[in-house]
Amino acid sequence: MALTIEDGTGSNSSANSYASVQDLRDYAGARGVDLSALSDAECEPLLIRAMDFLESKRDRYKGYISTQGQPLQWPRADAWGISYPDALFPSDEIPRELVYAQLALAIEARDNDLQPNRLPTDTGPVIKERVEGAVDVAYAAPVQQQFTPAFAKVDALLAPLLKNNGLFLVRT
Repeated sequence: MALTIEDGTGSNSSANSYASVQDLRDYAGARGVDLSALSDAECEPLLIRAMDFLESKRDRYKGYISTQGQPLQWPRADAWGISYPDALFPSDEIPRELVYAQLALAIEARDNDLQPNRLPTDTGPVIKERVEGAVDVAYAAPVQQQFTPAFAKVDALLAPLLKNNGLFLVRT
C-alpha cells in the first residue's frame, strides 16, 4: 500500500499519512537512528501503524475536522492554542508537532506494538518459581485494566493538540 500524504486540504480521500518515508529517514537520521537497513516498503507500514495510533486519539484533539468526509483527523477547524496560547491554528495546515509525533511513533513501531491487546487469558507476571525436582510456577492475577503503552516524547508532542477535558491546575 502506497502512502498518500495529507496536504492540509482534507480533500484527498485516500490520504493515510502526514509524513513520507523520506521525512521518516530525515527525522530518524537527525536523531541518530539508523533506518538504512529498512527498505521504503518496510518503512511505510511503520508510518501507517503510527497513524493508527494518532487516529485513535480522535476524540481528544482540539477543534473538529475541517472537511466532511476527510479520512484523517487533521486538518482541523477551531483548534485554539496550538502555536500560540490565544491563537486559532489555520484549518488548512497540519501541525508540525503532529507530523513529528507520527515520525517518533514510526520509529517506536520498529520494536513495539503501539496498540497491544490485553486478553482475559493473559497472566500476570511470575511471582514465584520453584525448580527442585518438580517445577512449581505461580502467576500474579492478570491486570484488569486496559494497558496503554506510554511514549513520553509523543505525549509531549501531542500535548498542545489535545483538549484538556476541563482539567486545570490551581495553585494556592
